[in-house]
Amino acid sequence: MFNDLREWLEQAKALGEIREVNGAHWDQEIGAVTDMVNCKRNGPAVLFDEIVDYPKGHRIKDEFPEVVEAPPELMKSVKERWGSILE
Repeated sequence: MFNDLREWLEQAKALGEIREVNGAHWDQEIGAVTDMVNCKRNGPAVLFDEIVDYPKGHRIKDEFPEVVEAPPELMKSVKERWGSILE
């Protein structure tokens, strides 16, 4: 049992179940990266930090109930930029 999200994140990191993405853009990249990860069954959770245009310390975890599918050209760009982190 976890007392808060920080404890959960620590345990998930220790198990290798978190991928950290720094510097993603909030408007397009976060949704596209989330879409990529959600395509994998039992894929890792993604923690976004240092989000473009947001103050330091504002983070997002990727679990959203529904994700709008990103356009193919955006997915290609995102895979090229973030793919190695997410594999």
